[in-house]
Amino acid sequence: MTDVMNQADEHMQAWETAPEVDELAVEGMPLPVEYELQECIVSDETLAEDALRHLDYWEGQLAAKQAHYDRERARIDRWFDRQKEKIGKRMEWHSHGLEVFMRTRKLKTCTLAHGTLRYRDGRPSITVDDEETFLMWAIQQETPDGDLYQEKRVPDKKKILAYIKTCGEIPPGCDHTIGPGRVTITTG
Repeated sequence: MTDVMNQADEHMQAWETAPEVDELAVEGMPLPVEYELQECIVSDETLAEDALRHLDYWEGQLAAKQAHYDRERARIDRWFDRQKEKIGKRMEWHSHGLEVFMRTRKLKTCTLAHGTLRYRDGRPSITVDDEETFLMWAIQQETPDGDLYQEKRVPDKKKILAYIKTCGEIPPGCDHTIGPGRVTITTG
């Protein structure tokens, strides 16, 4: 019986002193084929109790590591969020200055040593606020592009924009807006 317990203790010591798997792998090299932990031999209740006690211990160790990881991860996440906010404000400040530079110089493209700036006009959009008023007006109109509405009597925004572009008149019940221009910054 003592031989079996000594053998089990030797196996447990081999398990506990075995190097971590990460320590064995060198720069992505696979582990040697001959590396395997010795089998845990449980031949009676006493050894089963020991194995359960050790298993409970390692589960506690894992839970402690997980709790430590969670605490540190939360702290690191808070730190990173503060850094993102602080750096984001600085980036926004510089980007705004570059946008003002492009708008005041009225440039479309500006290539500099550290990047390229591009200005693109905002795209026009149409909002039909009062659909009934617009549809009554649109039915009476004859336009070169065809009807300003689709057959199911829904305003066709593309055709309305084309109508405004050719005639210069905003149909009743519509609101014509042009989105803000956009500056694209590419650092290099």
